[in-house]
Amino acid sequence: MWQRSDGLLATGACRPRGRDLRSSRISKPYRRRLRVALSQFACWLIHSCRPPLEVVLNSAVQAASCLADYGNFLYAQSPVRHSDFKHAILAVQTVRREFRGLLTEAWDTLGSWHMKIPFGMRVPMVRELLWAMFAQALTFGFVLNTSQAGGWLCSAVAFLTGYNAMLRPGELGALRRADIELPDLEGPGDPVVVLSVKSPKNFRAMGRIQTAVIRDMVTIRWLIWLCRDVPRSSLLFPGGLPKIKKFFNRLLTFMELVDLGLTVGSLRAGRATDLFIQGIEITRLRVMGRWKNITTLDHYVQEASSYRVSFQLADDTRARVRELLALARPFRVPPRDPWQRYFERRAEFGPRGLFGGGDGGAKGK
Repeated sequence: MWQRSDGLLATGACRPRGRDLRSSRISKPYRRRLRVALSQFACWLIHSCRPPLEVVLNSAVQAASCLADYGNFLYAQSPVRHSDFKHAILAVQTVRREFRGLLTEAWDTLGSWHMKIPFGMRVPMVRELLWAMFAQALTFGFVLNTSQAGGWLCSAVAFLTGYNAMLRPGELGALRRADIELPDLEGPGDPVVVLSVKSPKNFRAMGRIQTAVIRDMVTIRWLIWLCRDVPRSSLLFPGGLPKIKKFFNRLLTFMELVDLGLTVGSLRAGRATDLFIQGIEITRLRVMGRWKNITTLDHYVQEASSYRVSFQLADDTRARVRELLALARPFRVPPRDPWQRYFERRAEFGPRGLFGGGDGGAKGK
């Protein structure tokens, strides 16, 4: 089987002992993804009666031609999912660094594929909808569904945190208590929450540890409330991203908002769009949201998308949103009782360090 002398994708006995700087430039998950893509390409070569991968990798011209044919095959199978083809090309370039710049036929095929994909934009979260979902989640947690109070209340705070800190979904779900610096509300100056984002998506360009700031007082108060007595090593939102997604989708279903196409990723996009509409300069916004370049940020600052979301609401849904916005006013301040009054996290804090079953149930009387 194919192997690299520098260990970037090598496995088994050929893997260098210790930490090899050449291989460590690629993260383990991404290296695994490249390995899978290359294995799939090798299988396709066999099934399509092409030369084996070891032979193809001896010639850049042959590799480019076979990759282009492989791209056409994948496009015929599924016109939308092009990432497998992209990673197959990148895997070949990783195995044969000397092929870089010589796989033009393969990259041209990928470019043509991109042009045929229908244009789509991540739907930004509208601030009014965010507050309505926040109020509805708290209503479930405090009143309507107290058996899952932990899931509802933690998710409600997660929505505000992801929005105001412009966090990517994975970053939001990975937050631990140790990553959050809380302010002293009685101290001088304006209170600010500082989040430490570990191993973000764009760590190569922006650093392995990045910083996000929250200045919204409602979010700050709720974070202070939720962080009380939580061990520094524990996830702030029990269950991480899967639980946040679960309760986010349940709210969309209950509020009849599924057709809008909102996701947890809409929180980051919505905040960026709101700040842009408010007049924040695009260069400053890029730093605040930790985008690598302004071109990437353009996908998030689409004013028309935000307005279109609000216009798509049915009349009865609009009325419900207005009711929830009125209901949200008392929720601008968390209750005086600590979170332990409403739910418990004993399974998480226990010696196993695991999350128990359920969704963070209400505390037993």
